Amino acid sequence: MGDRPRRRAVLPPRLVGGSLLKPGAPERFAAQPWDPSDHVLGEHAAGLSAADERIRARLDESVFAEVLDEVPDEWLEPVPGAETPAAVRAAYVSFLAARLETRQWLPVGVVA
Repeated sequence: MGDRPRRRAVLPPRLVGGSLLKPGAPERFAAQPWDPSDHVLGEHAAGLSAADERIRARLDESVFAEVLDEVPDEWLEPVPGAETPAAVRAAYVSFLAARLETRQWLPVGVVA
């Protein structure tokens, strides 16, 4: 055990209707509001709109794909609609890109 980091499975964003392939799943995920009330960074929610504005300009699908390529295959557990590590990565890219396109997920009162 020693100093090795603990490995946890990385599951795709919340499944919608049990399938990542269901039409509109990424968009529905993107529209789900995020509740910062019990999040470790919740006390910084007032700065989310400004932080979102700065980071959004730097992110796109290629950045998400590059980051997800760094996640070891064994951390990416298969789920319906994404049975391989490559499919799980692709699902994450789709879900994150959809979230990048909307501000609906930001908590009420945070959207500029």
